[in-house]
Amino acid sequence: MILSDLHTHTKLSIDGSETVDAMCRAALAQGLSAIAITDHWDAFPPGMKDPGYAPHFMDSRDFWLLHEAELFPAIEEARERYGDRLRIVYGVELGQPQLFPEEARAFLAAHDFDFVLTSQHLNGEGKDYYLLNYDELDPVALMHECFAQELELVKSGMADAVGHIDQPVRLMKNLDFDLSLEAYRDEIAALFEEMIRWNIPLECNTHGLRNWYGRISPPEWTLPLYRDLGGHLVTLGSDAHKAEDVGAGIREAAMIAQANGLQPISYFVRHEPVIL
Repeated sequence: MILSDLHTHTKLSIDGSETVDAMCRAALAQGLSAIAITDHWDAFPPGMKDPGYAPHFMDSRDFWLLHEAELFPAIEEARERYGDRLRIVYGVELGQPQLFPEEARAFLAAHDFDFVLTSQHLNGEGKDYYLLNYDELDPVALMHECFAQELELVKSGMADAVGHIDQPVRLMKNLDFDLSLEAYRDEIAALFEEMIRWNIPLECNTHGLRNWYGRISPPEWTLPLYRDLGGHLVTLGSDAHKAEDVGAGIREAAMIAQANGLQPISYFVRHEPVIL
């Protein structure tokens, strides 16, 4: 089985800490054949800024501009160092591009990415899910809003894959909330139908397998739904922000995907999926 981790972050993400080389060494140690470096760049509505994360306290767009000259040379150096032992994909995690599509498209046009993983990190008011007060909100309404935002994200047409479609679940540890998401079947089906219309793969994100909620994202019951609607390709991603998490849960996610009739993508070249 060809195993790939197509969702990782280095110190060139505003919330990362590792070098490209450290992430690549970890991928090889985990027996992976490919890794995508998908550092963050998030679009925000006009006039709104990313509140930033310690220790940087910078907008993720400004942080990218500050460090982008380091990223591609580091990937090229790693490609030369590891050669045929590891496919290293130059990617980006593009946050909520539908909120400011002109800026997002200009950013993509200025970079020669092989892989664009899109994701939704903000609620409808443009606030980061991690910065919301979950004791004072309605989680049901938040998830309805999340799936509506995800649908608009797909319609923006900028995705090579869509990551962690149920992102707010990560922050709901102490809430009375059904983590199965069965109540959102119709909304998830509509999202999948739009993804399939755009030929966009679904990500099986393994963050939850090493965290409190103990499952992949999205939940496993959604995979046969995706398949039955016509989807057949998935990406596998650990969402690692440190080397020790590279490849975490990837084997398990690959087995889950294949058991549900889905084919994991090995890597991307110029936005085209390659399957080995």
